[in-house]
Amino acid sequence: MAWTSPSAWTPVSIALDGLADTSSAVGTTVINNGTAKDLYLDLSLRLGSFTPGGGGAAIELHVLPLQDDGASYPDLARARDVVPILSTAAGPKNLASTLLLIPPGTFKVAAVNRSGAPLAGAAGGTTANILAYRTYSPG
Repeated sequence: MAWTSPSAWTPVSIALDGLADTSSAVGTTVINNGTAKDLYLDLSLRLGSFTPGGGGAAIELHVLPLQDDGASYPDLARARDVVPILSTAAGPKNLASTLLLIPPGTFKVAAVNRSGAPLAGAAGGTTANILAYRTYSPG
C-alpha cells in the first residue's frame, strides 16, 4: 500500500507543563480535516526531564470531535491510544502514537497524564513538553 505525503508536523497548543498525575489537558489548537479528509493522525510527544512513577506509567491521547452544536468539544472521549512510558529513569522521554483514526471535519486533541508523577514544568520561559501532529491517508 502506498501513502499520501503527510502534512507537515504542526505543534499543538496544550498546557502540559507541570500537568499533575491523573489530570488532563485539552489542546486549544483546532485541527480542520474538512478539506483534506485524511484518515490518520500521528502524534509526537516530547516530554521534558522528569521521573515517572512505577510500572504502568503512560500518557492517554484523545481525539475530540466538534459536537453537533458547531461550537463545543467533549471534555474527553474514549482514548485513542495509551502510550506507555517504558523508562522510569529520570530524564526526557520521547513518545509517539501512529495511525490514529480521525474524523472528517474539525477536532482537537487531549492528553491525560497517567505517569504516576507530574510532568516537567517550563524552565526559563521555555515549554518542557511538546505535542505535535501530522495527518495523512492511504494513497
